[in-house]
Amino acid sequence: MIQTTKSLIVQKYGGSSLSSIDKVNAVAQKIVASAAGGRPIVVVVSAMGNTTSELIERAHAVSDEPPRRELDMLLSSGERMSMALLAMAIESLGRQAISLTGPQSGIATDGDHTNATITQVEPRRITRELAAGKIVIVAGYQGEGPNGEVTTLGRGGSDTTALALAGALNAERCEIYSDVNGVYTADPRLVDGPMHLERVDAELMVEYALRGARVLHPASVAFAHRHEVPLHALSTFGDDRHTVISSESGLSFSRESDGDPQVVGVTSRKARLRMRGAAEALRTMEPAFEQHGCSAEEILRRTAKDQHDYLLDLDDLPDPEGASERIARELHGKASVTDALASVSIVATASHVATLAGQVEQVLAEAGAPAVATYRRPLSVTCAVPADDRAAAVRALHESLVEAPLALTS
Repeated sequence: MIQTTKSLIVQKYGGSSLSSIDKVNAVAQKIVASAAGGRPIVVVVSAMGNTTSELIERAHAVSDEPPRRELDMLLSSGERMSMALLAMAIESLGRQAISLTGPQSGIATDGDHTNATITQVEPRRITRELAAGKIVIVAGYQGEGPNGEVTTLGRGGSDTTALALAGALNAERCEIYSDVNGVYTADPRLVDGPMHLERVDAELMVEYALRGARVLHPASVAFAHRHEVPLHALSTFGDDRHTVISSESGLSFSRESDGDPQVVGVTSRKARLRMRGAAEALRTMEPAFEQHGCSAEEILRRTAKDQHDYLLDLDDLPDPEGASERIARELHGKASVTDALASVSIVATASHVATLAGQVEQVLAEAGAPAVATYRRPLSVTCAVPADDRAAAVRALHESLVEAPLALTS
């Protein structure tokens, strides 16, 4: 750990916060205000707007299967553009700033191209620049492999970069800025007026993120939990409400409600594929799943004798439809494949999950969105439903089991 003379804060700004030059300038003003009085600030940035998706499209325009090494070289340029522009904007406001790439910031990885894991952080260059009075802007999502190659960290990589730096720099806290002011009990695009979480413990937040809550990446929340780094989820340009994620157990909401204090909320994902087949046959496919970008946390499995169910979420892949078709082809003859599915999950404390399992299926049946399959985990209950029923299922579960819990019989 590195000791600092003043309380250091690490801030991370996502692509939606930097999607235009006007927003870059607004973020620069926000950072300068945060650094008032000499507080040391390290800022981690994502690529602007949809830059990463656009770069992936260009790669596939010239190659059906772009080499992963070259893909990393290409994708890492998005964050580098953000960091340089933001540093320029801060300098124009009269404050010294410097932009650093992941390798320049001392972020070492295992060298797994397009899905690297951070193995060590040695932020000596960052501490020198902070000591010189500069605001340090770091390109997220990237590091340096053992052979000196640029690597990218995969989905949620900029969040992971911010948390890793916060831990290495002994930061007071890590602030993750996006276009929403923290965590809600449901996606506001699907549910009118969901409750805002003021505080949630890290274990529950990891599960909520794994099941589809998109404010924070599960790996970054898990990292914060392991290293005891307080994590705040805030809106870049919204009000002051935010969510604190910490190792302290429990839940609290920003307003009084009839909601269940043991339930974090309801979330969903477009599952794309459900596969059922012999356990051994599906196990042989796990490397292929991961090759297509499906991490273990994104695969829900239920074992029944020699049968496995897999529910694969391909939504965050550059080409989900193509990946779905390729996996289905590779599984031909090994398993039955069902597509056009969604998953809906309710996340709650461990003591409450057993009670919820039967209630979830009953609520969905009464809402006309019956579960195709149900998967229970220690902190959640997940159901596969037809994709067309996704929104109705989320609304029904939220109304019945979050807003005004019912005494249903299981």
